[in-house]
Amino acid sequence: MKLQQLKYVVKVAEMGNITEASRRLFVSQPSITAAIHNLEHEMGVAIFERTNKGVVVTSEGETFLGYARQVLEQADLLEEKVPLKRRVRIIFGQSEESGEWTDMNWYKEHEELPTFGFTPD
Repeated sequence: MKLQQLKYVVKVAEMGNITEASRRLFVSQPSITAAIHNLEHEMGVAIFERTNKGVVVTSEGETFLGYARQVLEQADLLEEKVPLKRRVRIIFGQSEESGEWTDMNWYKEHEELPTFGFTPD
């Protein structure tokens, strides 16, 4: 079981639809479907009942979701409260709003960040 799988399950339950959850999470629908299927298989529980209009949370899925939400809340607290040294997440991409690409200037202005490098493929 991975935190990412739990995040997918919670979002799908909130949306009631895998397609909408995939849009909100910026993850392909097949990836979410596979992750949830693998989680259900691993845990031996049917979290969702699939219908032609989306998904419905099963009774055992409701119990699972309660625990999943608690785990995700605790993980968020852990990340918030425990100082993580030299942890940097860098995402390069094009802004939907401006259409401009991220450049290195922001990182040059933040010298407290650890040194890093990359080689384009």
